[in-house]
Parts: sequence; C-alpha cells; structure tokens
Amino acid sequence: MTPPLKAPPDYDAAALLALIQTAFEEQRGRIDPPSSMNRLRPSDIAAHLMAEMVFVVEQDHSPIACLFATRKPAALYVSKLSVHPAKRGAGLARALLSAAEAEACAKDLPYLELISRRELTENHALFRHLGFEKFAEASHEGYDTVTEFHFRKML
Repeated sequence: MTPPLKAPPDYDAAALLALIQTAFEEQRGRIDPPSSMNRLRPSDIAAHLMAEMVFVVEQDHSPIACLFATRKPAALYVSKLSVHPAKRGAGLARALLSAAEAEACAKDLPYLELISRRELTENHALFRHLGFEKFAEASHEGYDTVTEFHFRKML
C-alpha cells in the first residue's frame, strides 16, 4: 500500500470512478437527494485531474482510496473521500485528509473544508474526531429541509 500521493493528470480516471462508485454504493437509498457521484463520468474525473488535485492510495497499482481537492480563496475544499469498503479501518481517510492538510498549509490556506450529507452521521463523527467543526447547514435545490452539513478544520 502506498502513502497518499498526488495523482498525475493522466491517472486512470475510469479506475478512480470505479473506486468512488464502490465506496459510495452503501449510500444508495440512504441519502436524499442521491449523490452527485451517480452523474460522474470518467471525463469529469479526468478534468479534475487536469485542473485540480486528487490524492490517491494504491495497492498493487490500483486505487484503494482517494480524495479530490479544490483550491478556494481561503480553503482547500475536499470532496469524494472514498475508501474501498474492504480497506476501511486502516487509517486511509485520515492519511488522505492529512495529505490535503499538508497541501493546504503549503499553499498558506487557513482551512480545509468539506460537505457531508445529513444522514451520514458516522462520517460526521470521523470528521469531528479529526478536528473538523460543523460551521453551516444547507439544503439542495428543491428541498425545504437541511440535506448537508459543512465542516471546516482550521490549520
């Protein structure tokens, strides 16, 4: 297993998409509205690889965990945190978030930010354990109830 590395622009987008779909599968029918992951195509991932950052952990030259990162004015926004279900509990999410934190610090960004769906309480617990605090709630278009929580970690 490799430590988290920045994926090069020509990284295998189809392999990343397969990992994300596998990791997010347990959310199907659990979150409302359904995940935007359902609309992702390899070309979307390839575009992110070209324009932004993707951190990857590999085993046997295949991705087993990943995290997308996008620079915002005062934060590094992280998304699509995905760990293969068979590899959970090995500290991969923590390692990916630490790599993103180091990147944010290197860019003099004071925060990491992320969004988590309201229903994913186990993710909220993990994020809090890793130093994130909820700072906002929001609703998806067409919903009159809270559908997502926004978290921030001060660096």
